[in-house]
Amino acid sequence: MYEPGRVYDDDDHYDPRTGIVWAPVPTQVTDSVRFGSSWYIPNRRHLTAEALRLELERHGFRIIEQSGQFGGELVCTPAD
Repeated sequence: MYEPGRVYDDDDHYDPRTGIVWAPVPTQVTDSVRFGSSWYIPNRRHLTAEALRLELERHGFRIIEQSGQFGGELVCTPAD
């Protein structure tokens, strides 16, 4: 989950538009992208509670409950 105060490693690159945290790799590999002069691969994804809810609903789930400190604990079922 996205945490407003989270501090990422100096080498990681966080993209707030997608929530993807990119980790550096020494050379170009499959799925890597270049930021500046370095190559990165997607390592994890941090979404806000609202973005997670919307993504699950967009993919056909009905949210029954959403809780937790940052809203990352969800109970959902397939939408009817």
